[in-house]
Amino acid sequence: QLITADPGRVRQVLLNLIGNAIKFTDSGGVLVSVARARTETSDRICFTIADTGPGLRDEDMERIFEEFEQADGTSTRTHGGAGLGLAISKRLVTAMGGTISVSSRLGQGSEFVFEIPAISATEPPQGRLNALAGRRAVILSKNTVEADAIARTIRANGGAAGIATTVAQAASFADGCDVLLVDAALE
Repeated sequence: QLITADPGRVRQVLLNLIGNAIKFTDSGGVLVSVARARTETSDRICFTIADTGPGLRDEDMERIFEEFEQADGTSTRTHGGAGLGLAISKRLVTAMGGTISVSSRLGQGSEFVFEIPAISATEPPQGRLNALAGRRAVILSKNTVEADAIARTIRANGGAAGIATTVAQAASFADGCDVLLVDAALE
């Protein structure tokens, strides 16, 4: 089933959250995922932006969505900013009938989640939903978070994907493989 949302607002919230995650993540990575959350009483789209950055203190999480507020840490001072991105994101999500939240552990990264109502679209889909149907990929990477995200994207487009962490594992998946994706950071 197709759903619809305000693309400009969703794009702005994603740009703000992903931009912050990238800005504050010196090592590790940023993972963006989207999932549909259906219950008997609601149907929502859940966007999650998780990073391996410095994380937030509990007291910072309580005020991070307020205007001109920033987490008080050295990375914030280093990276600057006006402290408006998260406040704007909260207003946009609220205007779409949604919610936004953050969970974090100091030194272990943060996870921002925003949910908006899943409103059924009436127009037929544009483009092909199964662009990778019949295609098989092998992803060779020691970074399982990234490899899993790539595999999910391939599967969502109708393809099949296997994940390998060593060259020997990748070789065992090679039969019938259309493409081998190799992590450039693989040693």
